[in-house]
Amino acid sequence: MLIKASLKDIEITFGNAYWTTSLTLFMFSVLVLKVFDRKFFKIGLVFVSLSSAMLFIALHRRRTYLKRLKDKSRLFITNGGYVLFIGFVFTSAYIILLVMIATLEKI
Repeated sequence: MLIKASLKDIEITFGNAYWTTSLTLFMFSVLVLKVFDRKFFKIGLVFVSLSSAMLFIALHRRRTYLKRLKDKSRLFITNGGYVLFIGFVFTSAYIILLVMIATLEKI
């Protein structure tokens, strides 16, 4: 019972972090798309795609968590794969953003 409760606490803490990050990125992309000039449109799209990637990662992580609750033999599995994948996604997005910002037209 204690292990199952701690697994739920872990999922609430870290699972909600993925959802919150996805929502924050989406709101920032809406801000970039609505407030700034048309030449920042591609930058807003990068944040939309980053938000979508985080949403799909959160959904996949939730599905695997629900399967893990049913399987009593594997109670604890590290999330190193998710961390590496998210690190790769964010690094790629920020490299794309740096290239886009460097190639922006001068006003």
